[in-house]
Amino acid sequence: MKIEDRVVEAIEAGIEGKWEMGMTLICPAIEATARKKLSKQAMTNREFKSFVRDNYFIIEAFIGAGLNLQETKFPNVVLDTDRGRVLEAPDFADIVYHAFRCALEHGHEIADKFAFTTSHSQGVSKWVIGMRDGRIHVPDKTLWALIACVIFSEANADLSTNTSYYLNWGGAPAGREPPYRFDVDVFWGGEHQVKRFLKSKNLIRVAVNPQ
Repeated sequence: MKIEDRVVEAIEAGIEGKWEMGMTLICPAIEATARKKLSKQAMTNREFKSFVRDNYFIIEAFIGAGLNLQETKFPNVVLDTDRGRVLEAPDFADIVYHAFRCALEHGHEIADKFAFTTSHSQGVSKWVIGMRDGRIHVPDKTLWALIACVIFSEANADLSTNTSYYLNWGGAPAGREPPYRFDVDVFWGGEHQVKRFLKSKNLIRVAVNPQ
């Protein structure tokens, strides 16, 4: 399946609240985008995670929780997909690769270790970094943030779609500015433009390191 088709279907899954299905679609799109960026037919887990980390600035903004993902660590995770190996103090990229991408590829359910929290009525994401019911709870906007880094990647500037879909960034203070709209059809490969826009907003970034 083409990258742009995966993105469109991931958006449709997210609209329907089917977060796990959306992750199943977007993780291969991330990998395909990273391969394009590196001009490689295959890639290592280190390269996959490096691509995610290179996009933290965009991911943080579209999750909308004000986290500094470069410095935030999650609780240890036992990997069902790797003979019970413990992923110690993983960062967000580790989680995306090992717990989402690899779990889905090997037929495991994300819900075994994770749950998606629902955004507030005003569109504010809620991060719950600590363990609850034996799972790590992450915002539903995680899907939209990963979709954003695929669409905006300069490696995908050659792609096009014909949809009415768009991504909202609502990082402006409530009541002062409306959410900003990024039409999918317009912003393929718009990485530098989006990063300049976000840099101008002086976003607050706070690291969280749970025990």
